[in-house]
Amino acid sequence: MTYQPLIANLVNASRAAGWARGKSLDDTADNRAEDAALDAIKAEIERLRAALTEVVGCFDAAEFEGLSNHLINETMEPGSLTDLVYRRLLPALAAARGALDADEQRLSE
Repeated sequence: MTYQPLIANLVNASRAAGWARGKSLDDTADNRAEDAALDAIKAEIERLRAALTEVVGCFDAAEFEGLSNHLINETMEPGSLTDLVYRRLLPALAAARGALDADEQRLSE
């Protein structure tokens, strides 16, 4: 007895089932590639989320250690430390917090 007709029938049935879903047997490799790409994207999102969390934590630690108190005693002249913090660093903190908040809202939905 030869198994070729049985194998051919199984392959045809699998293809028919796949086509009904819009897929074929050849899509298996594509699916694995897509899954790998999605896993890589998820890992990158986690890495970026961790980096943003670290950034926000550093700002929070600086605030806890008295950053605001030190800045009060500084002048707001262009180029001063206070000027740089308010013009450059605080907008970065707001952006990092906004991104993390948006991500938390997305995850909670």
